[in-house]
Amino acid sequence: MAEPNHCGTCTLCCKLLDIAVLQKPAYRWCPHCKVGDGCGIYAERPVPCREFVCVWLGSQTGPRPLPAELRPDRSGMLFYYTNSFKELNGVTDSGRPGAWRSPKVRSLIRAMAATGRTIIFRDGNGHYGVVNGEPRQIELSEPDEKGARTFVRFL
Repeated sequence: MAEPNHCGTCTLCCKLLDIAVLQKPAYRWCPHCKVGDGCGIYAERPVPCREFVCVWLGSQTGPRPLPAELRPDRSGMLFYYTNSFKELNGVTDSGRPGAWRSPKVRSLIRAMAATGRTIIFRDGNGHYGVVNGEPRQIELSEPDEKGARTFVRFL
């Protein structure tokens, strides 16, 4: 029996994230993605795809699920946790730069910042870090041998 797809028609992670095992760069659709429908190899998808849970999807089984309008394909923003849930990363859909400026997304960013997590996200205009609940443009280092980048300074 096939596993259920709880993402619905959202496939934005299949576009925005780098998936090394599939040699798929960020901001390009995965060749296995059926846009708006799901993964063409869902039952056999690789471990990084199998284990990935965005903030919206993870919230759906919790006590306070995020509203449908904050689902990544609807909001234009994909958020996910890293570093044992201590950090929150985000990516703006390249087709919707500035999506993080919408009132609902800004409200989510402020709420997540209030938890004390480090929040960094990117859009077509660069990278942003959140200070006191407000996004500020930042400079990141060049990627290291593992592809990780670190904070350099606020711009």
